[in-house]
Amino acid sequence: MDFDYVIQNYSKLAASRKDRNDKWIRRKFTPHIIGSSEPRKIDEGIGYKLDPFLNPADWFLGDARWELWEQTQSYLTGVGSFKFYLSEFDAKLPEFDSRWNQMRRVLDISGLRISPHHIWQATPWTWAIDWVTNVGDHIRHVQDTYLDNIACKYCYLMLHQTKTRTFKCTIPWTFGSPQTFEFVQILESKQREAASSPYGFSLSWSDLTPTQIAIAGALGITRM
Repeated sequence: MDFDYVIQNYSKLAASRKDRNDKWIRRKFTPHIIGSSEPRKIDEGIGYKLDPFLNPADWFLGDARWELWEQTQSYLTGVGSFKFYLSEFDAKLPEFDSRWNQMRRVLDISGLRISPHHIWQATPWTWAIDWVTNVGDHIRHVQDTYLDNIACKYCYLMLHQTKTRTFKCTIPWTFGSPQTFEFVQILESKQREAASSPYGFSLSWSDLTPTQIAIAGALGITRM
């Protein structure tokens, strides 16, 4: 079904790829939950904090009971500006309409281009390796860098942590049934990390190869 969709919409897909080629594109990452705890009771007690001139017996049948609950959730978000460059989609080149580049565009859009990532996926039992490691992700990253010339002008990952504390107090009124009141406080913290270089978080400028530096220069990215 996917292959049929590509055939039916090839012209539109090719035009979209050509329009985005060699242009900075801003992208946001969908929030990804990396941790969430179940609500847990962190404190509890009995009693009131009342005005000294107020007689509890006039209002309450007994002591109030209170509990303090806490729940923590952590998730990642991100934003970046990315650019890729594929010469077969560069309309400024004189050989753009050549048969060779037309064939290259067909291979790219249809997914028939032979690449390290496709070879990895087609190799038996690599799914089992990817189940416990991230080898496939590294291969895809290398392909994006060297074959598709993908780089980023800026990229930030943001770790959000939200801690929700709920104070519950049950009061036995003299008139009427007991009632429970809840007061919620939300504590939020954020930590931002910037990419070390145009090629991600694990490679610094000093670790880049001459080819990667040349690609960054061609894309208009400088160390500054």
